Amino acid sequence: NLFNIFSKSSPVLVDPLKSDPTLARELQFIGTLCQPLQKLPEDIIINQGSQTSQLYFLTKGYCNVTCTDFAGTKTDIRILHPGAIFGEISYLLKCLRTTTVKSHDYTSLLYLPRAEGYQFRHLSALLKD
Repeated sequence: NLFNIFSKSSPVLVDPLKSDPTLARELQFIGTLCQPLQKLPEDIIINQGSQTSQLYFLTKGYCNVTCTDFAGTKTDIRILHPGAIFGEISYLLKCLRTTTVKSHDYTSLLYLPRAEGYQFRHLSALLKD
């Protein structure tokens, strides 16, 4: 389940999960809303400038994050590893995607669609930090 995946692999969540049972319960509930997603090498998961409303949890594989500036220069930002959470900026702020994320190899993810009416206060606060 999502709780086990990220309590073991995401350094951002390990300490808060141990000390905050409310966050742990919230994350377990979020896990029930998540949908699995499989991507092939070079598949685009997020396209910079698009308007989507999913938050992603990388469970297997690696993804490349890039950003293109107004002059058209593409910059490699980082490589995401299993346990990474991404898409949080546009998920939380309801804005356009700020980067492109592309699968590097065969990739497994979970995605959380925007659930209107649900406010994940503990997770939102953690992602903003």
